[in-house]
Amino acid sequence: MILVDDHQMVLSGLVNTLNKNDKIEVVASFSDPLQAIKEMDNIACDVLVSDVRMKQMNGLLFAKEIKKQFGDKIKIVLISGFYTEDYHKSALEIGVHAFLPKKKQLMSSFYL
Repeated sequence: MILVDDHQMVLSGLVNTLNKNDKIEVVASFSDPLQAIKEMDNIACDVLVSDVRMKQMNGLLFAKEIKKQFGDKIKIVLISGFYTEDYHKSALEIGVHAFLPKKKQLMSSFYL
């Protein structure tokens, strides 16, 4: 799994929490989606979890780029503290596999 979030504290929290699960391996994390795009060719992963609202690049555009480069090889999960139906609809149109609001309950969904 690759994690992308421009808020370093959130990113660190996600990495630390997910690394506690033996069934999940975080192989890379990035605070800059543009850097993630540059390096993802060299990282084997099957799931990408990304924030939607990031300074360097909107998460929806980021997801589009990942879909363009990798097709369905990588499942994309978008997360956002600013959930709207428009974001959700746009994410589904792009082909994102899941769109989750950032809440305390978010992490429990990774353990299902």
